[in-house]
Amino acid sequence: HPAPTPPPFHLPATPVIPAPPPPPAPPAHPASPALPSTVTAPPLHLQKRGMTHDRQGLVRLLFGVRQVEGDSSYEPDPAFDLSAIEAQLAIVDLCQRIHKVPELKIIDGLWNCWPMLLKTFQAQHGKPYPTYALHQAMPAFLQQAPRWVHDHVGFAEDGAVLWVLADFRVEFDTHSSGRQIQPYMDAWEAAVDRVNREVAKAFRGADQ
Repeated sequence: HPAPTPPPFHLPATPVIPAPPPPPAPPAHPASPALPSTVTAPPLHLQKRGMTHDRQGLVRLLFGVRQVEGDSSYEPDPAFDLSAIEAQLAIVDLCQRIHKVPELKIIDGLWNCWPMLLKTFQAQHGKPYPTYALHQAMPAFLQQAPRWVHDHVGFAEDGAVLWVLADFRVEFDTHSSGRQIQPYMDAWEAAVDRVNREVAKAFRGADQ
């Protein structure tokens, strides 16, 4: 008999502009930084690239949350489990793919996705990424990670990663009117959905 097909894999990712406050969460694990009351954008060192600063904007991908039905707030998505091998592979691959999508107008080199730093950290310490020991790896990583990383991750009471935030500086004026912004955000939604399907296909069953 053929081997059973692994269940569908999906990495919850929501493009937002402007950034919403982090979703409500249980008290932070003692070994983990407390959830920030507001999310602070990391320092992005801008260079002249043919577009003035005020024509640039910030789009954020919020992994691990879903919008509350009938509300503008967000809540943790139980489908998100970064301790899973396939999720760790997928989130790095999604960040690498999404910044190359031309219609999103992401400025090369001006985007942050901290799981990529975790991958580098693990390699520098002779440890694997993805890792089955993410819970143990995170405290050591956060001790050496840039300060902005602490504002881009949320933890459940048991220390599990609850949500992840990635930042993308874009050549688009995010202070434009809603009528101008909506087609651009629709392009983001479509790109994230498309890339998510590609990533899911690539890494489905990686935990097997």
